[in-house]
Amino acid sequence: MKTRAPFNPAIWLTFSRFILVPVFIYYFLIDNFKAAVIALVVAACTDVLDGLLARRFNFGTKLGSVLDPLADKFLMMVSFIVLSAQEIFPPWLAMIVIGRDFYIIFGAMYLYFLRQVQIKIKPTILSKRTTFSQFMLLTFSFIKAYLIKSHTDISPDIVLAIFKTQNLLIYLTAALTLITFVQYTNIGYDMLKNGDRRPVSDN
Repeated sequence: MKTRAPFNPAIWLTFSRFILVPVFIYYFLIDNFKAAVIALVVAACTDVLDGLLARRFNFGTKLGSVLDPLADKFLMMVSFIVLSAQEIFPPWLAMIVIGRDFYIIFGAMYLYFLRQVQIKIKPTILSKRTTFSQFMLLTFSFIKAYLIKSHTDISPDIVLAIFKTQNLLIYLTAALTLITFVQYTNIGYDMLKNGDRRPVSDN
């Protein structure tokens, strides 16, 4: 039986996204917004391409299924930390978003390794809405940071609209993140009570 190579072009594209995240953040912090946008666009392209390659050429692997969402989370978590440190949005929001993600990760590890539960977590509709809200918040926050640092001649009405939208997204994202925190807690509790158990090795 032919085994599928664990490393293939799709995997390398995913790895490149991990590298591009600090590159993007570095250029953003030194106010080189052109280079930062290029790095972000390239990272977004790798996200699309690795999925296309995995489906078109059957490059999908277990490693890729783990690394791909981790790369996306890495970009989001680092962005939330940096924007919070830059005071583009309040630190409590970053704590809520990052805290929820770590809660889910450690909760899954607890169920899998300590309670021998088979983990079958799929994104819920609400969690997808939360991710979209987080992405939109980051987009408007980076635009806000650019407007603050670059001092471009843009209509005050447009600037005000961007700032108000970003402020609204802060509270929407916080609310959705907290709701999904409760939702995943209920999912984990249901898995603990009713989920299938992994076979325990005799060794």
